[in-house]
Amino acid sequence: MLLTPSINSPKQPFPKLELHHPPRYDGPLILNPHLTATPLKTQQHIEGSLLMVFTAQPQSIDLSRAYIFQPALEDNCNALGQVKAGSLLKLIDVVGAFSTLQYTHNEHMVVTASLDRTNFVNAIHLWEFIYMESVITQVWKSSMEVKVTVYAVNFRRGPITKRLVATAHLIYVGLDEQRNKRQAPPLKLTSVNEYQMAEAANIRRKKRFTEQEIAPWIAMDQSDSPYWYSESREMTPKDANIQGNVFGGVILEIIAKTGRKSAQAHCLGEVVVGARMDRMSFLAPGFIGETIRSRAIVTKTWRTSLEVQVEIESINPNQPDKPRLIANCYLVFVRLNNMGLPADVPPWLPNTPLQEQRADSAQTRRQIREQERQEVAEEKQSTPNLGQQIALSWNDMGERLAHCWETLTHGHQPLSPLNRFIPFEDALKHQSSLFKN
Repeated sequence: MLLTPSINSPKQPFPKLELHHPPRYDGPLILNPHLTATPLKTQQHIEGSLLMVFTAQPQSIDLSRAYIFQPALEDNCNALGQVKAGSLLKLIDVVGAFSTLQYTHNEHMVVTASLDRTNFVNAIHLWEFIYMESVITQVWKSSMEVKVTVYAVNFRRGPITKRLVATAHLIYVGLDEQRNKRQAPPLKLTSVNEYQMAEAANIRRKKRFTEQEIAPWIAMDQSDSPYWYSESREMTPKDANIQGNVFGGVILEIIAKTGRKSAQAHCLGEVVVGARMDRMSFLAPGFIGETIRSRAIVTKTWRTSLEVQVEIESINPNQPDKPRLIANCYLVFVRLNNMGLPADVPPWLPNTPLQEQRADSAQTRRQIREQERQEVAEEKQSTPNLGQQIALSWNDMGERLAHCWETLTHGHQPLSPLNRFIPFEDALKHQSSLFKN
């Protein structure tokens, strides 16, 4: 069930939420309780692209905070009981898009332009809970960067704990009704931490342009056909928004699935897990009725990991001989043995000059990743207990989820500080007792 704000009066302390059934994503969504009461002229579904109008006034970062909290079910897990990267990437795009909705308030179209590198540092296991936080870190002329942090919450043993799973940065671009770029509202920075996040976003933006020059994208051609894995899927209304554009989250899920199957085929059917998604770009939209064709090839292998290149094409049924390239990406997978430990990957040797060029570019990207690992290590050291299992107090989870709980149990009327945590706390204790038993 998706919760979308529909505010009837600007004097309400909390936005009134209406329940309805969207064409995609029926998981629980936790909206920001700090969302100001700015009237929404229309309600639009959020995944990949949005419809809203930007306001000219500077906006606070706190208005963009959004959360997702839902269980990891069997359909989302692999043979080892770990949540697939494609399922996480789809949710990452959803919660990131909601941050842009809350930040911009009114009618305007916002599309997912690119996904920066995504690092998966831990796995989420079956029946654990997926908890995501998203916030806008920087706004440029017509684009916005959103940071999404993914945690695994464990109810099954001992005290409730959470651990860091992944971090991702997405770029959204604002468009007008004619699909031309439109300026986004400026970001109001009020603390040292917010200034640091904005500066880090500027550095990542420069790195994206630099990497495109030193390790450019090399498209596939017919000489690669004996080595690639291909899959096709027709787009239906459940895969698109109300404007007929395929959701960015659907494309991310297809990319992860195709890359995983290509890596699995190279590893002779052994289990592989996604370790990293390199920077990817959405080049053009896909539409309802078109066929999405995904192709993947191995570009480079190392001892226990391999890089896979994925291209996504959209084919119009009226022009089947003119496919359009709509997205591309590089992914890194790690082979696992029966014990869930990294195992040796069968070597892959390039056979053509084009494949040798791809292998050289893959090695360059690996060197860039090695340099960024130091930055990730420094970030972990600056954040207490980041990436480790830490005690998760009732107030910590309750403060973030209380607004959604109030809506489901008491409507939009605010609760007293004493009562607002009691229903949620009882629900968590009940859920924890089910797992322990």
